[in-house]
Amino acid sequence: MIGLVARLAAADERMQHRPLAAPRARDLLGWPRVLAQVARHARNARAVARLHQQIPYDDLETIAIVRALADELRPLADQDEWPPVAEVSTAADLLEAPPPRRLEGGDLLAVAASITDLVRLRDWFLGREDALPVWSEAARAMAECSAVASELRRCLDADGQLTDHASPLLGRLRRTVREREQQVRDSVQRAMSEAERRGWTTGGEVTLRGDRYCLPLRSGDRRKVDGIVHDRSHTGQTVYVEPAATVHLANDLAESRLAMSAEETRILLDLNQRVDRVAADLLDQIELMLLCDRVRASMVWSDEVGGRRPEIAAGAAPRLCRARHPLLVEALAGAGRADEV
Repeated sequence: MIGLVARLAAADERMQHRPLAAPRARDLLGWPRVLAQVARHARNARAVARLHQQIPYDDLETIAIVRALADELRPLADQDEWPPVAEVSTAADLLEAPPPRRLEGGDLLAVAASITDLVRLRDWFLGREDALPVWSEAARAMAECSAVASELRRCLDADGQLTDHASPLLGRLRRTVREREQQVRDSVQRAMSEAERRGWTTGGEVTLRGDRYCLPLRSGDRRKVDGIVHDRSHTGQTVYVEPAATVHLANDLAESRLAMSAEETRILLDLNQRVDRVAADLLDQIELMLLCDRVRASMVWSDEVGGRRPEIAAGAAPRLCRARHPLLVEALAGAGRADEV
């Protein structure tokens, strides 16, 4: 697990069980509403939820870590250069689904997109190691998962459907299915043309009954065409017959489709297993992305309200000078009285 993520997760868990202030005290101070101000600047749904649940830290070590994260980003932020934070909440939801988890093509593409976003974040930090030592240390702990994303994109098209190149066997089976579909259509169309010429049909088009191509024959002429009856009209005047010459071809087509479906199922299972093997690493990396989003949101909010960092020392009594409550700043700004702050 990424050390930075683990340390802050432990601190958050500790504060949930031993909060600095009771819920009523936090409500009186307007803490939930302040968090809502901060959360407006987050880009991930999960980061927003985490910010709404944030409880103030009470230990200097954790506070120092969080401040170091912001301090490292500050010079770049002043140049409007931010880490590439992306929305990864959807991928997190998919990866946290309880087993047995079966992701379809579109879901797998969503995971692939998030892997790419996480790789981009890692590379951004590693490209600035001198300026971002704490962030870069965390980035170096990110497991390499880009090969999984590449395999997902190789096998799936933009709509999440398996491509013919997902496996050599799938390509061959799909070609066979297309060829046999054409053979079935040609066969039944020849039978249809003959039945029309002889005046045995009640319609001018071949009809599908289930997945079988049938001729719409007059009930009195049904025995003039050798084949299998699949249906009858509600009036009883039309009988739907699959020509005998087509039955063998249609059976071959059905077998080919079953083989194709089995191969598609195998490939999707293999892709799911690849994702399963890196799921824990990806969720760990997503936590780093969410942490980055939260730190960024806090910094943007601080700039927005003109925040100043207080000095904190162990055992020192709190002393606020010219303090301004963020909710008052917002209220006055909304009333056009920002100059009174």
